[in-house]
Amino acid sequence: MPDTFEKLQSDLEEFIEQREKLMLVISCKSAETMYILKIFSVIETSGSPDLFLLFSDDFVMPGPYASVMIERLKIQHQEGCKALEKEGKEQWAPLPVAVSDESRSPVERMKEAMLFVRSKLIPPKDGHRLMWGIFPMNIKGRDEYLKMIIQLLPRDGIEPWMRGLRIIVRDDADSPLITPYLKNSERVQIYNPDLSPDAIMDDVEEKVKDPDTSDEEWAQSLLLLACTDYAKQQYKNAIQKYQQLLRYYQDTNNIMMQAFVINSMGDVFYRMDNLEEAQKWYECAIIPASDAKMPNLLLTIARNLGHVAYKLKQYDQAEEYFDGANKLAGELRDAEAKTEALEWIGLSQEQQRKFDRAVENWQAAVELSRSLEMEAPLKRNLEHLDDIYKSQHLKDQRHQVEAELDEIEQKEKKHGKK
Repeated sequence: MPDTFEKLQSDLEEFIEQREKLMLVISCKSAETMYILKIFSVIETSGSPDLFLLFSDDFVMPGPYASVMIERLKIQHQEGCKALEKEGKEQWAPLPVAVSDESRSPVERMKEAMLFVRSKLIPPKDGHRLMWGIFPMNIKGRDEYLKMIIQLLPRDGIEPWMRGLRIIVRDDADSPLITPYLKNSERVQIYNPDLSPDAIMDDVEEKVKDPDTSDEEWAQSLLLLACTDYAKQQYKNAIQKYQQLLRYYQDTNNIMMQAFVINSMGDVFYRMDNLEEAQKWYECAIIPASDAKMPNLLLTIARNLGHVAYKLKQYDQAEEYFDGANKLAGELRDAEAKTEALEWIGLSQEQQRKFDRAVENWQAAVELSRSLEMEAPLKRNLEHLDDIYKSQHLKDQRHQVEAELDEIEQKEKKHGKK
């Protein structure tokens, strides 16, 4: 592992072991979150007795974020119970009703979930602790995010639900929100790791060239270099490295990483606007992703194939791929991905002049976005409906849609958005 990551791991382990601070606020850019999550994964799988629950879904509002968090917890709880049943062991206690009660505040539901996991799912002996990560890739409702985090801090000493718990929170390094507000808080540790590309790449390049580097470390380092080449639009270099990685993961029979690398090859060709080649690679990624049981990657592949087919004007195929993405998003309880899939199903149907079906999908996307307070997809799908109602001369329907769009516009002006 590169020295930068070794220090990162050491710093995170030090926070986990200390007993004075409840919360660690990590300031990092959106693109750097994967490094943090990766290191926590390394700590968890290297013999740590602690339980790690890390949630990296985008934050829009506390309510939808808490609901997605609880849904993901439910899935992990169900999988754990099934595994215990197969082993003939006693199953976990059921999740308390309170965590799913949306009449309660999002923060109260989170606290209830944390208390349940720590007290019911973690062995009481041997110092087991719960690491609860609130680590959204993107923070959209900034003020609401700050309020939510503040409410998770103790007011009059450590509360019962906080014992044996560490909360890890992401702040945005590009536009700090939490750090300035909580930098002097008694129970909070602020952490600003140097994850700049220069700091990481120097270490990574040394690891790739070092003959004493293990095969697995070499592959991890080469993967980071390939991703960096891709980000810098050095596509030929990225392709060369991904090809090396694919051969390595084929030789080691690592199906999961084969799927990841093949999909990444598709991304490179997509960025190069070589859509036919991108389509070929994305299609090749389906079988290994399926064999490795990677529903999140399958969702990504389905969306990728949908966008390629749409650009190639293969609208019937695009509709099929986005329909697949919609079903996968439903299984994963990924509301944002589901609204996006419904939107693109509608756009693909519109190109095939299936106007009634397009309207049905956009209406479904609107209802879902409205119920979860997701303003961006709500606005986009309302605009699609407005356009089609205009072309079809449906005045009453258009009037209702435009009234809601006006409300959104007024709200955006109030909050200083464009």
